[in-house]
Amino acid sequence: MILSASAVGFPLSTTHVISGAIMGAGAAKRASAVKWGVAGNIVLAWVLTLPAAAFVGGVTYLLVDVLGAEMVGPVVVSVVLLGLLGAAFGRRAWLSRSGVPARAHA
Repeated sequence: MILSASAVGFPLSTTHVISGAIMGAGAAKRASAVKWGVAGNIVLAWVLTLPAAAFVGGVTYLLVDVLGAEMVGPVVVSVVLLGLLGAAFGRRAWLSRSGVPARAHA
């Protein structure tokens, strides 16, 4: 699958290929071998990944354009994005330490 997609120039994530192959192998064995709720969540994540990446890229481009592309803009945007990433992981770590079940705060 990866070689076929690469041959025609289609960008493909190995994570998508592997999870799709695992679901396909389970479905080929028997349909009940696949947790279809989890499979649905995976497909939803696949569908949302491209527009979300485009949105973040667009906002990043606009911020760099407004702040200046020389040095200040990229540094400010990088610091903000790293701060948001740190906050997300910090929240996740705090929730896991607090004993709240994962489904309660997903």
